[in-house]
This record gives sequence, structure tokens and C-alpha cells, in this order.
Amino acid sequence: FKESKKTSFLSLMKNLTAGTDSDFERTPPADINAIARVYSGPILSVSMFAAHDIKRHKGVLKKINEIKKVNGRSNIFPIDGRQYVPYLGECATDSSHVVGTCLSQSKKSKRYKDGHRCVGNNGGHPDLIAWDIVEGFYRLLENKISEPTKM
Repeated sequence: FKESKKTSFLSLMKNLTAGTDSDFERTPPADINAIARVYSGPILSVSMFAAHDIKRHKGVLKKINEIKKVNGRSNIFPIDGRQYVPYLGECATDSSHVVGTCLSQSKKSKRYKDGHRCVGNNGGHPDLIAWDIVEGFYRLLENKISEPTKM
């Protein structure tokens, strides 16, 4: 959560939720332990695609494994939002709603760092994750849970 403080994602979310009760600037993501304590139904956890979310996602995977071990839960299914990066690559684009062109700036440039990562020439990540979500729901509903994906 803290890693997103000065990103274009946080700015975008603040703009999109202006005038609502949502407070993306000061509200951290829900804790998987807290959710699992009060909700016994199926849980599907999907990490952000942003690179700054890797550490948080690894922590969530650890917590999920603990919940499964301690409570015997088998109805929690995590999905790694970056799992296809090694296969599709990663680029940045100024476009956040349509397929854009990968920026050719240095990866250290502000424009590249602030770029949207899932819709450029190496896009397709959202489609693949959407299919993983469908598969996750299917597995949860069929109670055929596989082990959490690794980052």
C-alpha cells in the first residue's frame, strides 16, 4: 500500500473516486486474515499488475498458506497478476484504456515509470488474468483448489 503513494495509479484512483466515499489515499487493502475470519465462503484473491505490489502479494500468499494449514480451508484461491510477465514481457504506455504503443524511453524515465503496463504492445495480461479469474471461480465452485501461484 505504501509503495503506491506517489504513483500515477493512486492519482488516477483519486480522480475516478472524487466525490464518493472511497478514500484510496488513506485506506489500505483489506487484510486476507480479517476477511477469512468473518467469511467462510470462497475467496478469490488477485494481486495488482503493478511491480510495486509484488512484496504485498508474496505476503498474501504466505497468509493464505497459513490460513489453509491452520484452519483447514481449501476454498481460497490466489492469482498472481504478474505471472505472465516472463512470457509476454512488460512495457509501459500512456494509454490506459486502449492498446497503446510501448514507450521507447528509458525504463528509468518518469514517463515510463508512470506508464500503464497492461495495454501496450506486450498487452494481453488483463485478458489472461480474466481467464484465470474464471478458472479460479470454477475451481472454487467445484472445490478443486490447486496450490497458490508463486511470484
